[in-house]
Amino acid sequence: IKSDAGVADLDVTATSPLGQELPLQVTALNDGAEMFEFSPSVPGSYAINVTY
Repeated sequence: IKSDAGVADLDVTATSPLGQELPLQVTALNDGAEMFEFSPSVPGSYAINVTY
């Protein structure tokens, strides 16, 4: 839970199987959480990186 870790920026990236970073849609939720969404562009495994 982000609120238990102190104050810092949250950085989220999604990278395609081709190595391209994808745009993310960020939605703030009512409980203070954030939802990150992306649309896959090609079949395969995607890397999701979260840094806090």
